[in-house]
Amino acid sequence: LVGFGYTRAVDQPATISRNAELVVAALDELGPAVVAGNSMGGAITVKVAARRPDLVRAMVLVNPAVRATGWRSPQLRTGVFMAPMLLPRVGERVIAKRAAQLGPEGLVDGTLEIVLERLDALDAAVRDDFIAIARERMEFPEAARAYADAASSLFWYMARNLDRDLAVALRSVPGLLVFGDRDRLIHVSSAQGLARRHPTLDVELLDGIGHAPQLDDPDQFVGRVTGWLTGRFAATG
Repeated sequence: LVGFGYTRAVDQPATISRNAELVVAALDELGPAVVAGNSMGGAITVKVAARRPDLVRAMVLVNPAVRATGWRSPQLRTGVFMAPMLLPRVGERVIAKRAAQLGPEGLVDGTLEIVLERLDALDAAVRDDFIAIARERMEFPEAARAYADAASSLFWYMARNLDRDLAVALRSVPGLLVFGDRDRLIHVSSAQGLARRHPTLDVELLDGIGHAPQLDDPDQFVGRVTGWLTGRFAATG
């Protein structure tokens, strides 16, 4: 995705729309596929499926970024920490300052403490890879701006268009919501609200799992997803 990993955001915006275009371009080249996305990637998956359902055989939304359900949702308290991202230039300064203070190891460890429920079970080699990427990305002058731009565009997409696009996508694309119930960023009540609004969306709720099930419990995550896919496509082979 633009603005993440090693994909630079020098002359292109790191927005939901741009990254959906990037995924569509990859699928145009590689052919239709099951598309899975975690967090912001879940929102991008929805946008891709709504825009080009012919390229998406199924969508798997893994603890996707979705709006809070109701004004009393615990998720709104978490949102206070994300408020600076609504103003990308302010968010850029906050992110750059935090990265400079923590360094690559501190940045990765601080993020993992938030997104994982089973931090001690994470493969050390995975953490090392994250740190290596973070260290290199700190040399990219546009990295903080790209992250802030992505966060801002994600917020507005969740608030305005995600539900509409999901309804459109589900008319022709089967969808699975995989959600860890100990998510500290997106409260489980928000996922339950999404499922109520879209009753054709299948749901796998994972007990004792955080924001990134594929890291918290890879075996369980793969088992749930492959089991769903097998059942969905058994009739067609």
